[in-house]
Amino acid sequence: MVPALPRNATAQPRTGNSTTAPITEQDRRSRLFRIADDSAMGRESGSAGASAATAYVAAAFAQLGLLPASDRGSWFQEAPLWTVAADPSSLLRSGSVSFTPFRDFLFAVSAAPSVSLANSPVV
Repeated sequence: MVPALPRNATAQPRTGNSTTAPITEQDRRSRLFRIADDSAMGRESGSAGASAATAYVAAAFAQLGLLPASDRGSWFQEAPLWTVAADPSSLLRSGSVSFTPFRDFLFAVSAAPSVSLANSPVV
């Protein structure tokens, strides 16, 4: 999921705890290191780390007073994801000779299902 922002997003006045101006180098470091740290588990699409990072960014946007812009009133626009992967225990045999994937050969697969995003809203 990707945070969705309005084209002309502007911060709205807000009461309570907010970032003070100007944003300091320590503010930037704190935010960057929060999502870049190994404890964030990476940000591979669809992973728990990606969900945690996008939730963190969405919460920061909300704290700044920005408003979500998706058609569902969410910070996120969903897009279909799929994984194409080989079973590492697979073998390729030719006669009496066996080949091990990733040691003796690499897969080249382009058989991922076709997904059309035509006429999909983009925010």
